[in-house]
Amino acid sequence: MYKLIDWINEDETSVELILRINRICNQKCIFCFAHIDNVTFFSFDIIIETIEQILKKYNWKEISITISWGEPTLHKYFFNILDFCEKNNITILLQTNRVFFSSKNNVEKLKKYKKIELFISFHSHKEKVYNAITYSNTYKLAIKWIKNLYNNWIKLELNIVLNIFNYKYIAEYLLFVNNLFKSKIKLNISIMASIKKYSYYNKILFKYSDVINKINSVEKIIKDNIIISNVFWGECDFPFCIWEKLFYFKRESIWKNNFWKWFNRIKLEECKDCYYYNSCRGISTEYNNKFWFEEFKPIKLIYNTKCKS
Repeated sequence: MYKLIDWINEDETSVELILRINRICNQKCIFCFAHIDNVTFFSFDIIIETIEQILKKYNWKEISITISWGEPTLHKYFFNILDFCEKNNITILLQTNRVFFSSKNNVEKLKKYKKIELFISFHSHKEKVYNAITYSNTYKLAIKWIKNLYNNWIKLELNIVLNIFNYKYIAEYLLFVNNLFKSKIKLNISIMASIKKYSYYNKILFKYSDVINKINSVEKIIKDNIIISNVFWGECDFPFCIWEKLFYFKRESIWKNNFWKWFNRIKLEECKDCYYYNSCRGISTEYNNKFWFEEFKPIKLIYNTKCKS
């Protein structure tokens, strides 16, 4: 069932949550399942009432809300929601496909918010690949938003969801991003979430280790400008025995929460010996079925030798 609050994570001083305020979108990405259900959006009153409940329950903690799914900027009361959060000193992470911010007017409106960061999807630097992945003709708008947001000093992080169509170009993509920005930029590299309703998932899987090799091939060029991260929550993160081969891997950045049982993921018996066992989400059953002999068996060796600490 489609819920407004996706999850809540808290510690002694802070609380983080995801609000999925709608399921309407101006793109239809091949890996996304936001459009599967028929629910379009939650009303403004329900959203504000929910945030008020969070404020009341956690009034002594710092609150951070990720606004997500499908394209939040299409909600009729999008800026009203931001106004309420700003008024109540809530930090916002906005997940967006950035088409909305190809408009300079919308960028100007966004600039007034002091505690907001954009988590922006940009799934290929190649126009044909980008438009094919998003089922849209919005590549040129994607480039336009980069100039609008970057030139206005809006805090942002890029996100690319890898799939069978774009993973082979990841090294070229990194060089493109490196040349596009003049200062440091965060880049999150995600994999596709495995959802039982989503029958297309198995067709667009790719071999994870191939990506790490491609990223490492351009390390010397990009390492001073691009800060690469793995999403580390939900079902969009690489298994750590694959991700740790990346030159950017930092053990201290890993969450210690054990989320993997919530999702359609599996682990080997040998994974129990891994340093990351309680943090890693393993792999999807579909991935296991497709790459068992090629990919999953070597992971056993890596867990026993490199991950053990």
